[in-house]
Amino acid sequence: MVNYDNSSNTEKTPWYNSRNNVEKITISNDITSIGEETFRDCIALTSLIIPDSVISIGDFAFDNCTGLTSITIPNSVTSIGAYAYRDCTGLTNLTIPESVISIGDYAFDSCTGLTSITIPNSVASTGHNIFEDWTSSQTINIDNTSSYVSDNWDSGWFYFNAATINYLRD
Repeated sequence: MVNYDNSSNTEKTPWYNSRNNVEKITISNDITSIGEETFRDCIALTSLIIPDSVISIGDFAFDNCTGLTSITIPNSVTSIGAYAYRDCTGLTNLTIPESVISIGDYAFDSCTGLTSITIPNSVASTGHNIFEDWTSSQTINIDNTSSYVSDNWDSGWFYFNAATINYLRD
């Protein structure tokens, strides 16, 4: 998909002026990338189907989609961009598949509806503050077999306030 800049006057998504009314999105099977800001601020969005053809989710792709409650990221996705799901406050269910190897800065910042999330051992690269503004009622599960996570857990990507961290072992 095209990268959009919904924050400026150029290259807005075709549905930008209707974004407050977009409730359901089905992405075509021939799409391999969800571009930057593609669905940003679609606050009424409650249903989303991402096909197995998608390998990357761009920066700010679903930023501020406050109506989303559940997302299934397919096993084909290898990268989740910066701020991809920031401020998805209605999100209560999200699974990161073993195919994901990189997660961008602030990817899950302020996802206050999530009670827990698991970082699989496939993750080899993360940005900073991916869990910013998480609270004591939220849990981050880390597959402790990941050498990246074991070596870099304190590199700034755990600016999470008070979330509980569990290290999972095989």
